[in-house]
Amino acid sequence: MIPRALLLLMLVAPACSHSPVPQQRPPSTRDVQPTPVAPHKELSAPKRSRCGPPSREVTAAADSIMVGARSYFTTDIRDSTGKFLPSRFPMHEGLVTAATAGAPVRTGWTPPVPCCKRPGKQCPPDVNTWSAPIWEALHFHLDDDPYTVQVWYESQGTDRKATYTVKVRVDPGCQGEYCVYSAKGAVDEDTMPTPVRLQLEE
Repeated sequence: MIPRALLLLMLVAPACSHSPVPQQRPPSTRDVQPTPVAPHKELSAPKRSRCGPPSREVTAAADSIMVGARSYFTTDIRDSTGKFLPSRFPMHEGLVTAATAGAPVRTGWTPPVPCCKRPGKQCPPDVNTWSAPIWEALHFHLDDDPYTVQVWYESQGTDRKATYTVKVRVDPGCQGEYCVYSAKGAVDEDTMPTPVRLQLEE
């Protein structure tokens, strides 16, 4: 005869049995949403390899401005009363007072419209572009043949504190990325212009 306690346990056990716990399946690759990735942007070549050394056109423009600046500095210039003015590099007419006070005088990029935005992607020769007194003082002009460069000039100070900066920029392939070459001139202890070197700006 089955003991009463064992019989009671057999009757209750099925009611207390647990249903199997559903197992979670590992996520498949179809269930995983990929993380958004920003569109890949092609990096341009390093500036130095893209620009390279200055072209003949760039060098010729910079050299011409530097020769004009050095020539102007070593020329004796008098004011309206005949008094000798301090030696200086060319600067805008009417701004001599500001320049001697230490404020730099600069031209801005000339011509103002980039050559790549001109017909044929070249700047046409135009004497009016170089008619400003500063360019006349430098004896600088690009009005013989079409060209692709823009130039920029700045000067300040007098005598041994006189300095000037020349910049020439070009857009190889007209891709909107300029290669800018610059040179800064100064004066030595003998109040003579020092040699300068044209370098690519980083």
